[in-house]
Amino acid sequence: WYSYSRRRMFGAKNAITAVVDAQPRFRYGITKFRNQNMFTEVPAKAVTDVASHNFDLKDALYADDQQAIGTDLLNGLSTVGDYFKGGSSEGSDPIYYSCQKNFQIVFTDGYWNDSLTFADVDGDGVSATASDVAYSFFKNDLSVLPDEVIPDKGTEAELDPDGDNRTWQHLISFTVAFGILGNMVDSDGDGWPEADATGTPWPDGTPVKSGNWGDPSGIVSIPAKVDDLWHVAWNTNGTFAAASSPEEVVEKLIKAIKNIRDRVGSASAVALNSGTLNANSRVYQASFDSTKWSGKIRAVPIQDGPVDESPKDGTDDSPAECASFPALGELCAQEWEASEKLVTRSASDRKIFTFSSDTFTGIEFKDLTNLGTAQQTALKTSPDTPFTVESDAIGQLRLDYIRGDSGNEGVSASEFRERQTLGAGINKLGDVVHSAPAFVGKPNFFYPNNLEADSYNAFKTTYKNRDGVVYVGANDGMLHAFDASNKTSKGDELFAYIPGKLVNKLSRLTSQNYNQNHTYYVDGSPVIFDAYDGAWKTLLSATAGAGGQLVYGLDV
Repeated sequence: WYSYSRRRMFGAKNAITAVVDAQPRFRYGITKFRNQNMFTEVPAKAVTDVASHNFDLKDALYADDQQAIGTDLLNGLSTVGDYFKGGSSEGSDPIYYSCQKNFQIVFTDGYWNDSLTFADVDGDGVSATASDVAYSFFKNDLSVLPDEVIPDKGTEAELDPDGDNRTWQHLISFTVAFGILGNMVDSDGDGWPEADATGTPWPDGTPVKSGNWGDPSGIVSIPAKVDDLWHVAWNTNGTFAAASSPEEVVEKLIKAIKNIRDRVGSASAVALNSGTLNANSRVYQASFDSTKWSGKIRAVPIQDGPVDESPKDGTDDSPAECASFPALGELCAQEWEASEKLVTRSASDRKIFTFSSDTFTGIEFKDLTNLGTAQQTALKTSPDTPFTVESDAIGQLRLDYIRGDSGNEGVSASEFRERQTLGAGINKLGDVVHSAPAFVGKPNFFYPNNLEADSYNAFKTTYKNRDGVVYVGANDGMLHAFDASNKTSKGDELFAYIPGKLVNKLSRLTSQNYNQNHTYYVDGSPVIFDAYDGAWKTLLSATAGAGGQLVYGLDV
């Protein structure tokens, strides 16, 4: 037994080391069942270079030689959960940011055999299970920080047992079983058990499938305890994997950490609409989700404190979103998010323009026959079989898809790839990776008044009340313009522009293989400036960034 256990322990250590090396920029901590002496916290907030921390973590892992003394899984889950709540004696609060996502990977080679007084949190009729403990730290808010976690549309929101988009800080659990099997089987490789005895498929949207999971309670080693690991993943929107060899353990753990990487995505950039803090100050933040390559643009007010909370007319001009954020300069609650506004917009109603490759003029991107000849051919060409030019009808369907129509989405070869589900529709906004949002409001440059024939000050006076607009490039092929005014239309898409040269590769967006073969399109950051060309005007110029060698400009 000593040799068998020791061999498994070496396999586990190698697998964990491989995970850390595969994604070295994550903030890792580690603990071990029944060995609280091996509890390494995640790096402190001030630590920017985690390489030294990762080295120490792996060193502690290999130095530990404790042998099998039971699988204290319930207490282990509770310890980690309390640590993330900031209520553990093991260390300080590891949740530093209001938008922070938190994950744990639970790795075990045994049936849990400890006991813990714990309620039936998930309501499946069995209390004090691993799935109850894990679910409690997924269901409940772990931090007093503002609820600003961006839900994982298409992953977390689809599988959420309560059907909620969790914006509060919570803990998602991934589980890996090494060398032990349960009653349930995933024979088709979709990550979930096959249909139960009644024929009900998984997942079916039901948070609790009483009777299917079995009763894993007690200290007896039974297969239902492995199924309980699956239940942990189900309850917290993680994943479960079973491995039978050390090599497969490495493979499964690497897959889990890549899943986490994809969910985290990245915030690409932010823009401010004012250099002076006042009641209209906003931060515009772009982010993306790489699971289905979708994007978000959100507006967040900044608390202006007591500076102008009581104007001369006696009203309070602070944004409603700042009511519970009293600190001067603090980011308040989200005011609007563009992809959520865009989901309700009909694809046929959107104002999308491009540049004709035949006439070299701006045209509406709506009817295939209005495009240049080469552009039409490109949209009719299958992205998966590049030398196959299809019918005009297929080309028009691709154009409609790019405009946001979901009528031809599906999983078959003849359909277009499915985009991220968002509310009752799809997310029409593509991923915003390297493009920084740019805000345009009143003219704010300081040119000499007599620089040109027309007065620049007169131009500034004429447009001093111009409604704000946020421009950002996305890898759906478009530069988007969003309403950044204080009107009820704030957050609405005003128009979008597709640089003409990029039309030639838009068909790739419809490929069933696109999620694995992502393409950059309008990836550069727009630059805003006032210029004179017979009259003063505000212009936008940008490159495609990683999307190609091109420069485009618009009179905005």
